[in-house]
Amino acid sequence: MAAHATGGVVSVETTRSPVIRAMDGFYTMLGWVAGLILAVMAACVCLSVIMRWTGSQALEGLDEVPRYLFVWLVAIGGAVAMHKNEHTVLDYFVNLFGPTGRTVMMVLQNVVMIATFLFLIQLSIILVPNAGLQTSPSLGLNLGWVFLAVPVGAALILPPMVRNVVIGLGRLGSSARMAVMLPLAAILIIWFLVPGGAEALRQPVIGMLSGLNMAAVLLIVFMAAIIAGVPIGIALAVGAFATALFYRPVHPIIVPTKFVGLLSDSYLLLSAPLFILAGNIAARGGVARVLIDLATALVGRFRGGLAYVNIGDSMMFGGISGSAVADVSALGTFLIPQMERKGYDRDFATALTVSTAVVAPIIPPSIIAVIFAWMADESVAAMFAAGVIPGILVGLGMAVPVYIISKQRNYPREAPPTLKEFTWAVLRALP
Repeated sequence: MAAHATGGVVSVETTRSPVIRAMDGFYTMLGWVAGLILAVMAACVCLSVIMRWTGSQALEGLDEVPRYLFVWLVAIGGAVAMHKNEHTVLDYFVNLFGPTGRTVMMVLQNVVMIATFLFLIQLSIILVPNAGLQTSPSLGLNLGWVFLAVPVGAALILPPMVRNVVIGLGRLGSSARMAVMLPLAAILIIWFLVPGGAEALRQPVIGMLSGLNMAAVLLIVFMAAIIAGVPIGIALAVGAFATALFYRPVHPIIVPTKFVGLLSDSYLLLSAPLFILAGNIAARGGVARVLIDLATALVGRFRGGLAYVNIGDSMMFGGISGSAVADVSALGTFLIPQMERKGYDRDFATALTVSTAVVAPIIPPSIIAVIFAWMADESVAAMFAAGVIPGILVGLGMAVPVYIISKQRNYPREAPPTLKEFTWAVLRALP
């Protein structure tokens, strides 16, 4: 699993042309806009919680502001992530191809995604005006402004995909380029520009899928898109649109409608970006370093002490961020180089850091637990309570192979802390 992608899986190496530099500047600005939106969301949620704790009367419509901003955050953030090649993909299967095969797959992936988002913009011509006929219950906000995030986000995510296609085609020889371009261009022109063309393309596929139910088609298309290297989040949209297109009882417009509805109707889902924000603040604000010092004071004296520190830090940091990715990015930056300097093998240090990060979604607070509780209509507090003991057991279980490997490879111990050092490490970590 790759933590980032190039609208697919092949790394895109771009020359710093004026167009690329302009795109970099534009999407950097969008990143700041997304950060501002997230800051406003966090402020609204914080103010709402404080007012409830103090018994003050909540401001009219305060709960609606972060929910509607969440839709725009996802739309803008998705576009920025696509430009920075940070969407999550499964690249194992595509990497089995040679250089030319990977390039062809990169082009195909991006063309599929371009078609998906063009279709989303096409649907928005109907979706946004209809949404504009409704207003929010508290603020009286025209919901057309909320649903406008769908076509705007789709338009913003298209340029990086087009860039990837151009770069990919530039890598191919002339014959291979024509073999890829002609059929893809023909399909896109027929679907979007020729009257009745979409229906003509649908009929043969409907005939092929006549024996399958909707769930099977959704799963097959979704899995095929993931295997082909389409980012996982976008593969979900591809599968949903494919299912809606080839089954007449379901209109494709239901996909963006449900997407906006799910994001804007659940106050609980706001915890996901706020957990990630908390993890990033902790990582950049020095909290990770403080936790490393505390864990070193507690378990560093044993053989392979830094390996135990790695496990302990993941358990403690997971209780802040609730995200395995935040755990790895925050702790790996400090621990892996430090373990290497102390004589630990790099492959062991890296594998341990990645493995211990799985504790983060188990020990509360956990983004996965919140989403599961929301989908299953369970108590979030109960889900958090249920994760404490399993998280501790997973951490203890990881300590067993660490003990064995540390003995076999004679990894070093850390010097035991003095009483003053131990007390200082505890006091620094308490806040």
